[in-house]
Formats: sequence, C-alpha cells, structure tokens
Amino acid sequence: MKPELTSLSLAELNALKADIDNHVNSRRSGEVREAYKQAEALARNVGLSLAELVEQGTPRRGRKSASSGNKVEPRYRNPENDGETWTGRGKQPRWLASAISNGASLDDFLINR
Repeated sequence: MKPELTSLSLAELNALKADIDNHVNSRRSGEVREAYKQAEALARNVGLSLAELVEQGTPRRGRKSASSGNKVEPRYRNPENDGETWTGRGKQPRWLASAISNGASLDDFLINR
C-alpha cells in the first residue's frame, strides 16, 4: 500500500515524514528494550548481572612494556654536525652509514670514549 506522494502538498509530505520518523523511533525503542531484556536474561543464565557480563566482554588494555617511552641517550655523534646523533638502536642514519662505507669505524663516532 503505497500512497500517491506526488499529489501531496509540501506540508502534507512534511507531516507524513514526521509521522514516519515517530513510528521508526518508536519501533526502534521497542526493539532496543527487547534486546536489553534478552541480554539481561542471558546474563542471569550464567549467574552474572548485565553490567558484569558487559565488563567480561570489554577488552582489557595491555600493560606497556617496561621500556616503552624511555628515552635513550645518544651514543654516536656526527663530528661534522653536532646536532646529528644516533642512540645505536634502529637503522643507522645516513651520515653514519656513509662514513662507515667510506672506511670509518663505528668507534670513531662514540660520544663517550
């Protein structure tokens, strides 16, 4: 049963839209209430409250590793540019890799000798 929408005025269309929105919201509220009742019943069947059941399903945040976020002092410095340093972790910076490929030793760049 589809109403003939082309014959309705703008005011009638807006009233129909508002009526439809009210029915959709009402139906949705009813379905949400029913789903809540079902979830409560499931929780009761396993001996929990709904809040306890939801808490069980919530993923716990993992603990960060002990070293995460810790700053490490640089161990190597570019003698040509004091602002370029490297901690010795991760990939070697270009300036250091280039110098080593040209025959320098990694020990040549140590900060504390």
